[in-house]
Amino acid sequence: AGHNIDEVNGQATLTDEQLSFRLQSLRLNDLPLVASGQINDFKKFILDCEVETNHGSLEAITKAFPQTKQLDLHGLVDGKLSIKGPLANITATGTATINNGQFYKQPFTSQADIVYEQQKLNISLHQATLLQGSASGTGHVDFISPTPKLSLNLTFQKINLATLAQNSSGIEGLAAGNLQLAGPVNNLRGELQSAFAKTKILGQSVDHLSAAFVAKDSEVFLNKFLVSSANAAFNANGQISRDLVFDFQANAQGINLAG
Repeated sequence: AGHNIDEVNGQATLTDEQLSFRLQSLRLNDLPLVASGQINDFKKFILDCEVETNHGSLEAITKAFPQTKQLDLHGLVDGKLSIKGPLANITATGTATINNGQFYKQPFTSQADIVYEQQKLNISLHQATLLQGSASGTGHVDFISPTPKLSLNLTFQKINLATLAQNSSGIEGLAAGNLQLAGPVNNLRGELQSAFAKTKILGQSVDHLSAAFVAKDSEVFLNKFLVSSANAAFNANGQISRDLVFDFQANAQGINLAG
C-alpha cells in the first residue's frame, strides 16, 4: 500500500552511496514526525535514523500499517524510535506515551517500550491507567500473516466497575485480575479472570468474575460471563455493540435483589 508524505521541512545531503537528512517536520499519513539520520546502499536501502512524533494519532499509525486498520484503537501518542537495517528487514526500538486512548471503547493511558524486529512488534506496557485503576502487561503483533495476529496479557488492579458499566445503576466496586487476548486483529478471542473488592451488583455482594469473549468488527460477543459469590451466581451470554448497546440472555441463582 502507498503512503502519503507531505509538509516536509528540513535539510538533506546526497552522495553516491548515502543520503543524510535532518527533517524538522513532515507528515506521514497525517502523522506528524521529526526525523534525522541517513540511508546507505541504495540497492538495499539501509536505514540508520531517529524518528519522533508528538501528539500523533493512533489512527494515523494504523494507516501506516494498513493490515491493522481493523483494530478499534484511538488516542494520541508521543514517541521516539530508533530505526536500523535494510528496509526489507528493519529493526526498531523506542518508547511511547499514549494519552486519551480508547481500545474497543474503553479509555486508557499508558507508557510503552517498543521493539520491532523480524516483522514482529513487541510492546511492554507500564504505568497504564484503565477505568480509574492501573494495569501493566505485554503485547505482541505478528505481521508475517496476511492478517496480523495479536496477543495481549494484561494484569490490572482497582478497576472501577461503575465506570466499566457506564455508571449503570446497581453496579459498584473494584476489580483486580488478568485479561488475555489472542488471534487475528479482526477476530480476537479473550479470557478474563477477576477478583472483586467491596463489590455489589444489584445489591448482591460478589467476589469473582470469569468471562470468555470474541472482539470482532468493533463489537464484543460474550460466550461466557459468570459473576459469583459463595452463595450466588449470575450467568450471561450475548453481545455488546460498538455503541455499547447490551443484548444479553441471563440466568441467576441465589440472587437477593436490593433497591
